[in-house]
Amino acid sequence: MLNHILELLKEHNIFLTGGGGVGKSYMTTKIMHIYSKNNKRVVALGSTGISAVGIGGVSIHSFFKFGICSNYLELNLFDKKQKDKLKERMNTLISVERNFAIRCVPLFIKNIVLKIASDIASYGETTSLSNVGTITMPEKLSKYIKLFDMMVSTNKTQACICSYED
Repeated sequence: MLNHILELLKEHNIFLTGGGGVGKSYMTTKIMHIYSKNNKRVVALGSTGISAVGIGGVSIHSFFKFGICSNYLELNLFDKKQKDKLKERMNTLISVERNFAIRCVPLFIKNIVLKIASDIASYGETTSLSNVGTITMPEKLSKYIKLFDMMVSTNKTQACICSYED
């Protein structure tokens, strides 16, 4: 199955779907591992926080820094700002990739430099705090809920805050 999926990915995008425990995260991590071994850059994104944890990544929401808006006008303003930020970020990444001097550097040297830069960047961050926000559940379920737990997948300490019926 894995080889068949890898073959498909050479020319197509694929969508893995199925119930819990069928192997979506397992298959995704296997594919990412193979790509990484072949020096391909991989960004692990999940449609939800739970799915992101399962593959050692982050949610699409977190990666693109999507926000929460209270009305349509606020959404339009936020959307415009986010599009501008994303466009600027993509242009920066593309300009680095097109830089002739950087393109001449052998890949093994680029990998070493990127690893060192990543290590240095990680020293500056000792912990992070995520505000998940207010969790709402259907009223029928509220009498069965005592608390909420969440699981994060980070290499540093991360504290998460959420509120329910507060």
